[in-house]
Amino acid sequence: MSSKRSEVRLDNSAVIEEATASGDRGGANQGPEASTGGDGSSSMIDQVDQSESSVIGRPPDMANRAAVLNATNELLAEVGYADMTIDAVAKRAGLYRNLIYRTWSNKLFLVREALLGDIPNLVAPDHGNLADDLAAIIRQQTAIVCSPAYVRGMPGLMTAMMSDRELRQDTHEQYAKPVIRRFRLAIDRAVQRGEIRSGQFDPRTLLLTLGGVAQQFAQDGHYTHEEISDHIITLVCHGMVPWND
Repeated sequence: MSSKRSEVRLDNSAVIEEATASGDRGGANQGPEASTGGDGSSSMIDQVDQSESSVIGRPPDMANRAAVLNATNELLAEVGYADMTIDAVAKRAGLYRNLIYRTWSNKLFLVREALLGDIPNLVAPDHGNLADDLAAIIRQQTAIVCSPAYVRGMPGLMTAMMSDRELRQDTHEQYAKPVIRRFRLAIDRAVQRGEIRSGQFDPRTLLLTLGGVAQQFAQDGHYTHEEISDHIITLVCHGMVPWND
């Protein structure tokens, strides 16, 4: 898969908005991990029908795709980014390793999709007022940021992407901008309703705040993601939104 790489500011959902100031792809294993016997022969996990195309990025069977992503998240929650391997994911998913590499060129891209892949699907419902609209988006995003896989896997992913500016930019485009657009939509509706003035509230601030605060609370482990959502909603609605008088 030719990497469109990108600028992420991964400060956790801000994940996505904050690793942007530096850069490496350290840890981004380029290509399949070696898995051979002492005599150099391929291990069983590598033996797959060679008549099939092995082009990176080929759309996988949806059931297999779900199995791989679920296995990845389970392993990230258990061992974190550094100790998770493609072999372990293949074994957990019950699939050949080669099948994984046909879609994800290395561990970094697999983990990135497993942790962030649901973000572009967030919605911005119109409840008729900004407070409820923001609360709905915040609850969706917090559920992702506070998942065990995200909490244990995101620090390693951020480190792996740190020195690769193009990869961070691509991640920002794919996973941060959709959240920013949802917040902007809610803010624009509020401006039209006369709740706030135009140009007074930058949705990027919301993303950075949400990511940083949610991740810190989640790492502490003392609150459920619902409680964390409530704290962030209170902070945003009572301390950040410039409401009209």
